[in-house]
Amino acid sequence: PAKGAKRPSILLLGSGERQGVLEGAEELRPIIEQHCHITHEDFHYLPEPLPPADFALVLGGDGSILRAAKLM
Repeated sequence: PAKGAKRPSILLLGSGERQGVLEGAEELRPIIEQHCHITHEDFHYLPEPLPPADFALVLGGDGSILRAAKLM
């Protein structure tokens, strides 16, 4: 974002049981935080309402994307 501009908010979602997802999220976190505010993260698909956000990043496969879409 430009200097003084509000950073976009982002949700980090995915299948924590899938190999490499949690490790990938930890690796990406510093890069994401340079550009966005992480509003919420869920790697276990907890049935709770998600807060509003500008973007969602879903780690995993097709099933992870479908589950995240259902939560949203």
